[in-house]
Amino acid sequence: MNSVRIELDRPRNLRFDINAFADAEALIGASVLDVLSTETGLLRFSVQRALLWAGLKHEDPSLTPQRVGAMMQIWLESGKPLADLMKAVNDGILESGLIRPSDAKDAAGPSPESA
Repeated sequence: MNSVRIELDRPRNLRFDINAFADAEALIGASVLDVLSTETGLLRFSVQRALLWAGLKHEDPSLTPQRVGAMMQIWLESGKPLADLMKAVNDGILESGLIRPSDAKDAAGPSPESA
């Protein structure tokens, strides 16, 4: 299974498998596919945090959504755009092979070029 490397509090690997998607869906209360195919392409912070958490917890089962939210906050406070973090999540989802780009149109929101 492919993963996407990202630097958060330390180097981490985003990896999405069936369990990651199921955990994200349990936290979100909706299908990942439904959430990723929203018309606006904009995801609520709770959804972004849940997806990031689901992709990271394979390395650290004790990782909590709150800890991931703190990592996201540090990411933003360091001047990095949230869009870059969500692009890594999107790339990880696509690398899983479980969802095709046509299944999750605009999953990462507007591209930086169109913003």
